[in-house]
Amino acid sequence: MKTLKLSATELSNIINNNEYIGNGSNGLIVKLNDNYLFKFNYKDFIDAFIKDNNQIILNKLGDISKIIENRKKLNLLIYNDIDSDRVKMIKLAITKQDKLKHTTLTQGLVYVNDFCVGYILKNHNNLRTLFEYQKENKIPQSETQIIIDKIKVAMEEMIKNHIYIRDFTTHNILYSPETKQLEIIDLEDSLTCYTYRDEYSEKLMLDRFDKIKQSFNPINSNENILDL
Repeated sequence: MKTLKLSATELSNIINNNEYIGNGSNGLIVKLNDNYLFKFNYKDFIDAFIKDNNQIILNKLGDISKIIENRKKLNLLIYNDIDSDRVKMIKLAITKQDKLKHTTLTQGLVYVNDFCVGYILKNHNNLRTLFEYQKENKIPQSETQIIIDKIKVAMEEMIKNHIYIRDFTTHNILYSPETKQLEIIDLEDSLTCYTYRDEYSEKLMLDRFDKIKQSFNPINSNENILDL
């Protein structure tokens, strides 16, 4: 597992100066280098952001340190550890990476003042979301079957190792039509990981897989593809 330790100033510099990749409901992603991305838990630090010409900028360094100290105290009270349950699950999942041949898990953790502020991700810069690819292209049945088979193999492999994804959708599957490479992403905000089988989480993943398969149904026009 990779570990990156930053000061509040270094964190701010990376967020404000590195190439912006995108953001979701919880994380903001910037490029670290050609091989890795940094996913910052910006929702935890929303009070330290300002807007400048529609760009979100992290600039209140004092607030970052204060938020971290408050989170440490809260996590100690709730989890009996400064790591949240989410971070603990990610750490456990990372230990299973060698058992997963078809999914790239989180590569490591990023810390400021010994507090996890985000994650190191593999940079899949040659892939696009499956949702976008479906929306913009009429995918032949032969390729559809390849995609579904690859998703199924990756899903079954994760389930076998007790790794479950709540947000298992075409928005969180990356794909290259040229190489047929496929990767499931967003394994940080929606991941649960156990040392035992969780039948409820397993059923949720299988149900989401069925919806993904339905999104390839030819009766759906591009405008009506399931927004999974």
